[in-house]
Amino acid sequence: MPTQQRAGLADPRAGAQPAASWRPAAAVAGVVAVGLIATLVAARYSGAVDSPPGGITDAGPVVRWSLPLVRVVHDVAASLTIGSLLLAATMVPGRSRDESASLDEPRRAAAFRVATAAAFVWALAGAVGVVLTFADAAGLPLGDPAFGSSLTSSVWSIETLRVGLQSAMAAFAVASVAAVARARSVAVALTVVAAFGLLVLGLAGHAGGSADHETAVNA
Repeated sequence: MPTQQRAGLADPRAGAQPAASWRPAAAVAGVVAVGLIATLVAARYSGAVDSPPGGITDAGPVVRWSLPLVRVVHDVAASLTIGSLLLAATMVPGRSRDESASLDEPRRAAAFRVATAAAFVWALAGAVGVVLTFADAAGLPLGDPAFGSSLTSSVWSIETLRVGLQSAMAAFAVASVAAVARARSVAVALTVVAAFGLLVLGLAGHAGGSADHETAVNA
């Protein structure tokens, strides 16, 4: 009878673990959904996605609507990446000295997994954002025959595009290392790299003497 009672007490606890593990993912999905909806409403009623006046080249509605939505995903993923790395670096307790070095601290490992997924999304959204930003600035639709060659010839010469690509590359590097690392020191180093990935975007957007200042602010 005591054994059955213990088994009966263990079952509800075991059943609650899968549900609890979905709560952070549901929270992130909710934040993204609210951000996307708010962006759609704001873009629609602010005129930010309206067709430009006559005589101004237009990349098309796909680019106009996609650019702010991709930025929402980009910003949420970047925030989640840095937050998860900070959690792994500073707030999750480490292993005790008598534990085997081959055993990962479960909560730090979970934080690294979240950082890996978020950083990959950040890198992808950053790369897509570079493409959309160029299309919007150049007024070239994505399907234009000259789009590919124009993008490749300009991506490193225009500051806004260059720093966007650098940010995406930093995010990809963070994701690649976080996928295999579990050490606290690595989490600290990756936090610095991820912070750099965000800082370069801010420096481009507010470089007072830059010829690309207006483009960066509009993007």
